[in-house]
Amino acid sequence: MFVHEHYGIIPDMVVIGKGLGGGVFPLAALIARESLDVATDKAIGHYTHEKNPVACAAGLATIEVIEEEGLIERAREMGRTR
Repeated sequence: MFVHEHYGIIPDMVVIGKGLGGGVFPLAALIARESLDVATDKAIGHYTHEKNPVACAAGLATIEVIEEEGLIERAREMGRTR
């Protein structure tokens, strides 16, 4: 799903935005190595897209569609033909 996966790179953090909410609902995410998660019991700062349950539902639905419809494999196939 992410470009670093195609090159064997293990990033410290991956920032996801825009499309995560299906292009309908604003949502962003930060995926970080567990060792960098130093404030698990606190919210650091205030962010526009933070902790919105409707946005999270949109994000989960988006990921489900990507998986169920095989969109990653489809993109891989289309990339080979170009």
